[in-house]
Amino acid sequence: MPGIDPKFLCHRLALCRGARPVAQKKRKMGDEKRKVADAEVKKLLQAKFIREVTYTTWLANVVLVKKSNEKWRMCTDYTDLNKACPKDAYPLPCIDRLVDGASGHSIFSFLDAYSGYNQIKMHPGDEEKMTFITENANFCYQVMPFGLKNTGVTYQRLMDKVFQGQIDRNIKIYVDDMVVTPQKKSYLSEVILWGKRDRSKLRQVSGRLVALSRFLPRLADKISSMTKLLRKASVFSWNEPCEEAFATLKTTLATPPTLTRPDPLSPLLVYLAVSEEAISSVLVQEKEGTQAPIYFVSRLLQDSETRYQLIEKVAFGLVHTSQRLRHYFQSHRVVVHTDCPISKVLGKPELVERMMAWSMKLSQFDITFKLRGPIKAQCLADFMNELHPHGQFEEYWWTLHVDGSSNCRGSRAGVILEGPKGIVLEQSLRFRFKASNNQAEYEALLAGLRLAEDMGASRIKCLTDSKVVAEQVGGSFQVKYHNMMKYYHAYQKLKANFQEVLVEHIPREDNIRADQLARLAATKKPGQLRTIIQQGTDHPGQSDPPDWRDEIKAFITNGVALADPTEVKRLRKQANRYVVNVNLLYRRGFSTPLLKCLGPTEANYVIREVHKGIGGMHSGARTTTQNSYEPDTIGRP
Repeated sequence: MPGIDPKFLCHRLALCRGARPVAQKKRKMGDEKRKVADAEVKKLLQAKFIREVTYTTWLANVVLVKKSNEKWRMCTDYTDLNKACPKDAYPLPCIDRLVDGASGHSIFSFLDAYSGYNQIKMHPGDEEKMTFITENANFCYQVMPFGLKNTGVTYQRLMDKVFQGQIDRNIKIYVDDMVVTPQKKSYLSEVILWGKRDRSKLRQVSGRLVALSRFLPRLADKISSMTKLLRKASVFSWNEPCEEAFATLKTTLATPPTLTRPDPLSPLLVYLAVSEEAISSVLVQEKEGTQAPIYFVSRLLQDSETRYQLIEKVAFGLVHTSQRLRHYFQSHRVVVHTDCPISKVLGKPELVERMMAWSMKLSQFDITFKLRGPIKAQCLADFMNELHPHGQFEEYWWTLHVDGSSNCRGSRAGVILEGPKGIVLEQSLRFRFKASNNQAEYEALLAGLRLAEDMGASRIKCLTDSKVVAEQVGGSFQVKYHNMMKYYHAYQKLKANFQEVLVEHIPREDNIRADQLARLAATKKPGQLRTIIQQGTDHPGQSDPPDWRDEIKAFITNGVALADPTEVKRLRKQANRYVVNVNLLYRRGFSTPLLKCLGPTEANYVIREVHKGIGGMHSGARTTTQNSYEPDTIGRP
């Protein structure tokens, strides 16, 4: 066997600096193994793969392993030598890209190199480091043996050099496996399934199905009943659900969907599906008005993951897909089609640790979210049997449970928002300001409506155990106190953002879960094992946002004392430019009348009037800003 010219390529060992040679102690072998080893050594000597050596520093034992055909295979234990060699970081081909490149061809020719590793010579200076011991003498390899570290990388480097002009044109290579892909011809494929139904055969089939998972939609969900039999604690019993799953699997294998290669200039579409035991997704691209699948992803949920809420399962499915198909997500713009409002949940800064970690992982990709819309491919119809019937979430009634309470330890509230098809969001609030029981109930109601607005709901049914709040917002009770009137107006303002809002009073025993969330606000944060949004609120929900004028007005009017001398100096210097007249703040000018100071809402109104009002010129941003300081616009009382 001539092999590869060493001048073209040979395998070298790069030992770590400071590595000490290891000579393994000779192991005893039985008569049968000794005879097999002697016969194998004679074959290697005749092929000139090995040579006898003396005075060696590195020494390894031979190991005999029985093959499935009852024959023996002789291996060498290079464990110590492999530990002393660093890993070669030469890149191996991506399996997914090889599969994508093979799509569109009608015939494949699969090749496997004969004694491929033994075609590559070892560097002469490294031959004696691979010495192995036998009963009669010590021998070293002159060619690259099996079991040595970095041999696969060296062989891949050889294939890349030899087939440099043909790789990705009509041949695909992964180490010593080659696939020739001509453009024409027809072929007939057959799928051979197992005959015996025992645990070992089922384990073999499961391993083969994992390799085919990218071609089969929702594979993990379909074979979940069969994979349960692989657990050691379970008794192997082939029941009716397994038979149904087996029949479904045979049908799917007989008529698999046709996958396509991705277009680098078009965005990728992602559809998600979840069930009680598995998560699934499909990568799709629109071509000529139809949706063609590119890659199917499925995964069984662990025991703890099955207890995730539905919205968490959908988010987890997207995260798993982005990790599994990272090379696709990095090189394409991705559009996720789902009716589940995961984008609004992942965008909330007060998420618990698990959702926050998922949000950070997804932030590195160019991902946009859209409603699911119609399916344009027949092969995806079965896959999209997911969360709920097609339609927007706004068409459904959302249920909101709220509860607030106040005592000597503080004020807090609990919110539970339930959407269609099992969507549940829980929120626990702690107020850092004093509030009565009725105020806490109003705060809980306002927080729940804001959460529903963030989720895109349009029809809300609010359930509260406060009869005062329910009757006041319903118009049955009169609102007497000024602070409660502010809450009432804040509720009316939020209500205008929805199509319909109903507030009903329920007994306290029917609102236990919301009450527990309110109590949870007084404890520590729930941590990673809880799915509750827990946050604190510094200001009442009915109060106006902080105004920059308040601090200056208070200093001029009341002379408010601050603990920090630096802040006192800053505020005194700033207050010299202002004056208070009839509880209104004005800024002094050098050659202009007093300029009225405006808050955020008033300033927004004035700038809009200056820009597009009756006297507006529709000028640019810089001119509009400059005109906002003129006395004939803002200086008017």
